[in-house]
Amino acid sequence: TVYTESTVPPTLHAIVMEITGSLLGTRDILEMDMVSMDYLVPNLRACHTALKKYPSLPADFDGVSKMEMWCNKLAAMKVTDKLSEDEVKQLKFDISNIYDSFSQIVQG
Repeated sequence: TVYTESTVPPTLHAIVMEITGSLLGTRDILEMDMVSMDYLVPNLRACHTALKKYPSLPADFDGVSKMEMWCNKLAAMKVTDKLSEDEVKQLKFDISNIYDSFSQIVQG
């Protein structure tokens, strides 16, 4: 769905802010080297939940499934487990791609 200024639902702005805030916040946590499960799980769940709220994501948008994959991966870890350097790099890459793709969707 393409929205114009007159057709944007009132809650859509809040959803966009929630998505961008949760993605950027998670990226910041990774940049601060806070890579243990107890730091990442709440943030990744927030990203996943926020993305699922956005109406009419394109069929080729894989951000929701990527976030779900990371949530499942971390859920299988112990609370004190940390991601490896390779996993952190991959998660940063995935978050950047999700953010960029979502930005393109929002900008139309």
